[in-house]
Amino acid sequence: MRAMDRRVVVRSIASVGLAVLSVGLISLIDRLPYSHLRDVVSDSLRLPAAFVAGMLAPEGIHGRHPMLWLYAGIIALPLTYAVLWFAVLSLLARIGRKARQGEA
Repeated sequence: MRAMDRRVVVRSIASVGLAVLSVGLISLIDRLPYSHLRDVVSDSLRLPAAFVAGMLAPEGIHGRHPMLWLYAGIIALPLTYAVLWFAVLSLLARIGRKARQGEA
C-alpha cells in the first residue's frame, strides 16, 4: 500500500470519527435550556440532512414516504459531516505539506 493511499485511509477514518463526534455534539444541543438561538443553531447544523431528505421525499414526514424521509435524514447527517471533515483534513494536510516544502 502506497504512502498516499495510507494517508487517504487514515484521513477517511479520522473524518468518520469526527463526523460521529459532530453528530453527537449536535444532538446534545437540544439538552440546553430553551432559547430561540438554540433552535436556530440546531436547525442550521441539521440543514444538510434536511436538504437530502427533502430531495428524496419532497412531501416530508407527512407525505407518502415518511420512513424514507426519516432514514434519509438519519443517514445523510453523518455522511455530510464526514465529507466536510474529510475536506477540512485534506486542506490542512495540503497546507502542512506546502509549509514543510517551503522550509526545505
